[in-house]
Amino acid sequence: MNSKTFLRTFLAVLGATVFFYGFSSVGTLAYTKIVSPVKQFKENTYIGPFDVRGLDEKGAKDKLADDFAELHGKLGAELTYQDATVELPSELITYDVDRTVDRAVPGEENPIIAEVSQEGLRTVLDQHFSHLNWTDDDVEAVAKGIESELESGIVPVNVHITDFLDSTFGETEVASFAIEGIQFSPALEQLANELDGTAIEFNTAFSIMEFAKMDETVTATNEDLTLLASALYGAVLRTNLDVVERNIGNALNPFVPAGFEAAINQQLGLDFEVRNPNHTPFRIKMEVTVDQIRVALVSLPLQYTYEPYVAKTEKFTPRTVRRYSASVPIGQVQYANEGRDGMELTVNRQVLDDGTVVDDETVSSDFYAPLPIIEVHPLPQQGQSDSDGTGTDGDADGGTDNSEPLPDTNGSTNGSSNSSNGSDPSSNNGTSGTGSNEGKFRNGSTNGTSNGASGGTGNDSNTKPGHTNGKPYVPPVDDGNRYDKGGNLIK
Repeated sequence: MNSKTFLRTFLAVLGATVFFYGFSSVGTLAYTKIVSPVKQFKENTYIGPFDVRGLDEKGAKDKLADDFAELHGKLGAELTYQDATVELPSELITYDVDRTVDRAVPGEENPIIAEVSQEGLRTVLDQHFSHLNWTDDDVEAVAKGIESELESGIVPVNVHITDFLDSTFGETEVASFAIEGIQFSPALEQLANELDGTAIEFNTAFSIMEFAKMDETVTATNEDLTLLASALYGAVLRTNLDVVERNIGNALNPFVPAGFEAAINQQLGLDFEVRNPNHTPFRIKMEVTVDQIRVALVSLPLQYTYEPYVAKTEKFTPRTVRRYSASVPIGQVQYANEGRDGMELTVNRQVLDDGTVVDDETVSSDFYAPLPIIEVHPLPQQGQSDSDGTGTDGDADGGTDNSEPLPDTNGSTNGSSNSSNGSDPSSNNGTSGTGSNEGKFRNGSTNGTSNGASGGTGNDSNTKPGHTNGKPYVPPVDDGNRYDKGGNLIK
């Protein structure tokens, strides 16, 4: 081959090579510019809390890689199930920079793409909530729920995993309480049947008085509502529901166990109210038999077990007040009031985790004031005197009650006492105290006291406050002696 032929061949090959290379380069550039342009993030473009305006894809990825590393380092994620909260290890969470940038839309607020290890999540769930049967679908639903909560990039986060479970997942009867030996009125039985199935939703309060007002055809007495409220209160104490308002009577209802009374007075507006802090509803289940009312609360199982008990009981013997009347025959003693013992009791509640006591808290301190024994004696004969040490009080004609009121013996713990006197044990109540405790578990609290009447002879509920038997209250004179809560002299 001569040199001219070789040169022509070389030039032809070179030209073809340059043509095809140039075509492919220009074509790629044209495709990139026209069909698939490089993403540019304009004003008001955010990915989570991070500003990526003015950056292209590469610049945004470089920036987010550093931002996500810092975010992951201070990540605080908690998982809450009903009344328990546990920490979610940060090692189970990864942030996907490439997918986050690829899905980002310029000029908009965009979510962060995070991934949760389902295998690691199952380990956490099985370790801390082993009493539940976690299926693969449950774990996947919780993982996706956690990922959605992480999209904002705002930390720390608290994830209520029950928000992402099926509403019927493992529902069971979590608590119950029964009151026995009662006699049902038609109104009480009808209200109990209507209450059956009522749901207390998340962050919603439930009031006995408001519920009773819903059915205008039912006329319930204070005692009817007190029995209904007390049965519900006994069940509530075995959960983490919050007690918003609770009252007691000035005398314990004879059917209700001491420490578990929740008295209602419609005239005075004294109610029983609870609130549900859980992210799952609590349904009220009622069972009415011949002489028993039973309340059960149905929801997802709680992590902790709550066991209320009467921790302390102290009784007070009433003092004796002696009066004189010309109408009483000589040698006889009549009783205007046989009196009533007083009582103060403290209710505590143990919180247990798998049988181990993790807390023992006081939930209420109740005081029922004693009523004095009032003896009516014949008028003393000339030369006789009252020397037996019994207090004397009254006028000779026996027609006017000038009895001195008992010392104000109402006491309270974390609460106040606004009481009204009356003879109906369920119609005269003190005020309730409320509170809350924070810790590893989230439990409801009924701290506070609810005190009844301040003593006296059982006045009508319409008596004005500050009056005794219609007469202005006269504070007792300090005689320098010490008295117990029953009004008895401490010698």
